[in-house]
Amino acid sequence: MVNPTGSEGFHYFYDKRRRSLIKRFLLGESAQRKIRVFCEVTLIQKGDRFTPRLIFSRRTADDEIAKEAAATGSGIKGRVDVSDYHENFWKLINWIGTCKNVDVPGESFSLVKANDAALIEEARDRDPATKAAIVKALAGEVSFSQKEINQMLDRKGKLEDFGRGLTDHAGDEGWWQKFLNENKWIFGYGLNYQILNIEQAQPNYGGTRADGRGGQRGDYLGATQGDLSFTRLVEIKTPATALIQGRDEIRSGAWSLGKEMLDGLAQLQANCDTWEKDGSRTDENRDRFDAAGVHTVEPKGILVVGSLDQLKEPRSKYQTFQRFREGLHGVEILTFDELHKRASFIVGQDEEDPPDEASPPAR
Repeated sequence: MVNPTGSEGFHYFYDKRRRSLIKRFLLGESAQRKIRVFCEVTLIQKGDRFTPRLIFSRRTADDEIAKEAAATGSGIKGRVDVSDYHENFWKLINWIGTCKNVDVPGESFSLVKANDAALIEEARDRDPATKAAIVKALAGEVSFSQKEINQMLDRKGKLEDFGRGLTDHAGDEGWWQKFLNENKWIFGYGLNYQILNIEQAQPNYGGTRADGRGGQRGDYLGATQGDLSFTRLVEIKTPATALIQGRDEIRSGAWSLGKEMLDGLAQLQANCDTWEKDGSRTDENRDRFDAAGVHTVEPKGILVVGSLDQLKEPRSKYQTFQRFREGLHGVEILTFDELHKRASFIVGQDEEDPPDEASPPAR
């Protein structure tokens, strides 16, 4: 049993028959009984449980600490060799493990190098905090390539989901809101190839009246990345949203632009104006974004809408659309297929060089 009394949290095993503490266990002795090897077991109390601490010593027949005859080649001045008594050592360890209220660390370990699969499987069983600590510890010693990062984050699988979504969920705005919110890395390359970081999903840009109505909400509030960062407002429609409407040209070489796209564009422009004049200047938002080094100066809006495959024929369709978006000020239009192309570049599934900005469909 464990002695119920202790000093400063230290306890020892107790022999009830002899009514004495058991501080040391004899592992073995030399043939001449001149040297004995002991294992001192101290028990540290944690709540109603105890954990063992082990100290090894070599002692003479007079119970004096035995000295090594010479230093080892490694510079260690003394050592306690229990190799001749390893069986008794493991018997002691196993016995301690059977004692009531005594916890022997149960983590598995190996005296030989485990293969990569075994190490991964071992880490997989750990709790999330431990897994994060392992990754952080290794990150300082290992330089991961973009391909390896993509594999760890399963970005290739998400890219495949993106591709399927272009057909299976072409008109489902809710699906795209959820998908892009869960995969913010897709916005990693903002327009003009500025790195775009999503700061807030479903942001409130301001404009609320005294009665609590009229507040303007958006899809994402992003920020460029650099020595100075600047806010960008992102609005999401669907791949099926029409870029061009009507069956015929309204005049030679010109088509009517999609109403839903224009409505989204007008709302985005209003949100940019409200965010700059109202939302970004509230004390709460100013404190938050100033602390993060993110600033608002004529914030640009990004509208993700439609798909360029709507404009393949005739030539005047994509010419109308391209002239329109090139003439916009303060707002960029990005189609879903272009966003997918950017995601492909990030994952490395496509060509090494980024796609050209706003390139029209090939004829």
